[in-house]
Amino acid sequence: MRLVIADTGPINYLVLIGNIGLLPILFENVILPSAVEADLTDPDAPPAVRNWIAHPPAWLDAAWPAILAALCSAVSTALARFPQIELPTGRCATALAWAVAASPALGATGGEMRLAFDPPPSPHPIVEAVRNLLELRRYWTGSASELLDLLQPFAPCSTPKGVSQPLRNAVLTLADTGIELKFKRLHEGARVIHLRQDQGDAYCKNPPPDASPDLDPPPQPTQTEELPNQ
Repeated sequence: MRLVIADTGPINYLVLIGNIGLLPILFENVILPSAVEADLTDPDAPPAVRNWIAHPPAWLDAAWPAILAALCSAVSTALARFPQIELPTGRCATALAWAVAASPALGATGGEMRLAFDPPPSPHPIVEAVRNLLELRRYWTGSASELLDLLQPFAPCSTPKGVSQPLRNAVLTLADTGIELKFKRLHEGARVIHLRQDQGDAYCKNPPPDASPDLDPPPQPTQTEELPNQ
């Protein structure tokens, strides 16, 4: 199995607790991008981490020849197969053609590459309904039943569960639009939904005159239990 380290957190932690040697045991190849390597050498990085990256272990360096070999194989395969590829049309057609040509060397099929280039499916209508709700208020909290009443008739839901389940499935889609979604259980057992529009995305210098005031979130009981977004 191959591990690509996307940020310095795991390296910092494992070096500082003295367990960095776990990585070559758990993973066949450990890939450290140059941007992450640069962060590890930053003067503000812990001294132990800077010393570790200054004398990298052999198992870290061994990944780079394999990466270069894989890239060369992909390029060679793409060059050989490209003249035989039926040029696609539509979105990113040229990039898709090269990806399909290189697919055998990348462990994928042409069909899988085409699926990867397909535009994402349209989000559930509840996503747009929630966005419209938060255009006038950057924060909302309440039960699924209350949210159901607010979203009608724009969301095709008829029950509280019909609101909760699509919301859980759309957590990442909502996050992409700057909306934070949380499900919580209050100390008394009641389940509530928290929706918050990220201020950086939702800020409007001249809000419409009919917009609701941006009030602070109402107080909630302090003892809560997080519910998994599954």
